Amino acid sequence: MKIKSLLSGVLAVVMLLTFTVAGAAVFPDIEERHSWAEEAIDDMVARSILKGFPDGNFKPDNGITKLDSLIIAARIAGVDLPENKDFAEAANKQYQKALELYDINYKNEVAYLLYKGILSENELSGYIGDGVKANALKRHEAAILLTKLMGGTEEATAVAGYSVDYVDLNDIPKASLPYVNYVNEKGVMKGMEDNKFMPYYEVTRAMMATMMYRAEKTLDYEVFDMYVTSVSPSAKTVKGEDDTIAVTDKTRILLDGKVADLNDLVPGITLKVTVKGDDVIYLEGLASTVQYSTTGTVNGISSSSGKKVLTLSPAGTTDGTLENYPLSDSCTFKINGEKVSYTDIKTGMYAKLEVKAGQVTSVLVETKQTTYYGTLLSTELDGKAAIKVELKEGDVETFAIGTDTKILRNGETADIRSLSAGDSLTVTVKAGVAVTVTATSKNASTEGTIAAIYISANPKVALTVGGVEKEYAVNSETKFVVDGKEATIYDLRLGATAKVSLASSTIKTITTESVVVSPVLVGTINYIHPESYVMGIDVVDAATGKVSTVQAVVKSTVKITDTTASNVRTFKALTTGRSVVAVGTVNYGVYEITSITITQ
Repeated sequence: MKIKSLLSGVLAVVMLLTFTVAGAAVFPDIEERHSWAEEAIDDMVARSILKGFPDGNFKPDNGITKLDSLIIAARIAGVDLPENKDFAEAANKQYQKALELYDINYKNEVAYLLYKGILSENELSGYIGDGVKANALKRHEAAILLTKLMGGTEEATAVAGYSVDYVDLNDIPKASLPYVNYVNEKGVMKGMEDNKFMPYYEVTRAMMATMMYRAEKTLDYEVFDMYVTSVSPSAKTVKGEDDTIAVTDKTRILLDGKVADLNDLVPGITLKVTVKGDDVIYLEGLASTVQYSTTGTVNGISSSSGKKVLTLSPAGTTDGTLENYPLSDSCTFKINGEKVSYTDIKTGMYAKLEVKAGQVTSVLVETKQTTYYGTLLSTELDGKAAIKVELKEGDVETFAIGTDTKILRNGETADIRSLSAGDSLTVTVKAGVAVTVTATSKNASTEGTIAAIYISANPKVALTVGGVEKEYAVNSETKFVVDGKEATIYDLRLGATAKVSLASSTIKTITTESVVVSPVLVGTINYIHPESYVMGIDVVDAATGKVSTVQAVVKSTVKITDTTASNVRTFKALTTGRSVVAVGTVNYGVYEITSITITQ
């Protein structure tokens, strides 16, 4: 009998959740009296949150068990989404022991609800305990689950009075009343006939589809990934490459399937961030997948919640940034290659940390001078000057450049601005600061079309070579030659062909020739900026028939001829949509119009 009962329960769940993906519109048993649920059923079925039966019916009036309700809630929460697969697996592993007490097949879904904080372990017996899991879900119980799914428990229970006025209000269990009030105000659950809530009415499949559909719409979550560059537990912020997010006490931080706090987050981890409006709801990460090294100046080692935490000022920063790194229980400490105690690691020492699974596994301090060989990747000039170097062994290190650092490039005294990505480097370092940098450039040459010109504190020129665009640095020693004459970066023009000699990725000499032709643009005016004397003309390519908008600078002395009755005589009197013939020159890729004839 026990085996039969168990198989019957499993079969009921399988029939509920596993067969057919037909929409409500094609289920023969979705009748006109179910029209109020049809949109929700269509949506739930289309996304495999609810499914039909093998006989092709949906059975909208069938009941929902307590176990069924958890499976559906987990699917709404995203347990089956591919992007959540690793998180769901981590949650399943984390809550495996707690779920061993329960005889169910859908432990992955229940574990995911525990992971998300939608359920707590002490609530499990009320949903999936023996003699409970197959019980029909009542409407007042559905109100509780929906509130938890919507993250509204705190808001629901904080309300002093209730707005619901159902005639059977006194029949609603007192413990369920805050949740009934909440879902009623959110429009997720409504009353039934005669303004009754009917708290003990069994929830049907059509009801569940509709309620879950409405509840999901209230979530309105935005989800994005963030690569963490620094964490500040004191300021309750997490900084990424492009964003800084503020964490509140309501934010649920999850690492490797379990609840964590800001002290557990480390730079280098990628977090899945879920926000609603300005509030961060979830931060989810898999620290076990992260393994990297970082360097900087030790700011101290402290204890937090029984864990030792090393605070580091990252290499190359002077803006006061501090990062916290939890130390593993087996963390090793070395100074100049000799094993020491963590108490020997002092504030001000320059250290290299090896981080694995979110914890530091080794702290390496070098107080003696060390020489490194590699290739320059980039220079950092914001805040503290630094160079990023790819070492011959393949590791990437950042070394600070001090005021006393000696820099030589190609045998001549230079500064950090003279260094170029691709330079071969020999760097002598002490305590993370470069003592000497010897750079050798790699000479090369190329030819292409000027695609972009960047005039800034770090000027660059982009060339298109063989269909590929690449940027090259320009410095104070770069020579510009235009039409055989010495020129400046301001004399370069887009579209011009350029011959370039290079020292690594820095231009030594760039030689171009101006291209001057007399174009005739026949087309329709797309836009006009009369104050700046700029216009765009839609021109049809005779060969392809494609229309492109050509931007042109109009000379202040432009001659206007109007062959129509409008009698336009000035550029500022022109309007969009007019057909024109514009004549002028193309100088370094820029159209300069000297005469315009209006033809229509």
